[in-house]
Amino acid sequence: MKRILYLIVCLVIVQTNLYAAFATLEHNLPSPPGGYSSANFAVCGSQAKNFKIYYEYCSGAGCGPTNLCVGNPNYRFEVTLYKNGSSLGTHTFQASGAWTYDYFNGVAVTPGTYQVKVVFKRSNLVCSWVNVSTVYSNSIVVSVVPAAPVLSITGNATPCNTSSTTFTVNGNNTGSGTYTW
Repeated sequence: MKRILYLIVCLVIVQTNLYAAFATLEHNLPSPPGGYSSANFAVCGSQAKNFKIYYEYCSGAGCGPTNLCVGNPNYRFEVTLYKNGSSLGTHTFQASGAWTYDYFNGVAVTPGTYQVKVVFKRSNLVCSWVNVSTVYSNSIVVSVVPAAPVLSITGNATPCNTSSTTFTVNGNNTGSGTYTW
């Protein structure tokens, strides 16, 4: 009996150590060009965005999930999207291969730092969940779009070759300036 218990413990430890994972967070790009990118971006106020998470939890052949408990798939993910360290939402779903995609669609994005935490879980021999690994994705920093410049014209608004007009630009992202023609 001790040998069987020792063997089970060893298999669980070996099985747990086989999984090295990474997670990549991306956001959808406007069309065109469309697609997804992990680049930082800026918003004016708030913008609805779709986030995609690519997560690989094991490498090599034969590492796909199997069932240990009747009616209870052996592996699952718990994926949480964070903004500045605060949870915006969590998905839990069954793992079905060595890698997966997950999506958070229609997120009202405001300036801040976005990141995903992925917890890979495995059911143990008594059908409860054990955390195998936890990984964090890259961060996407969302900044504020600078305010639109305020333009004013003083002097002759329709100058001839011999007169001058002053255009003043205020509120741009480099300060303000006066330009004379």
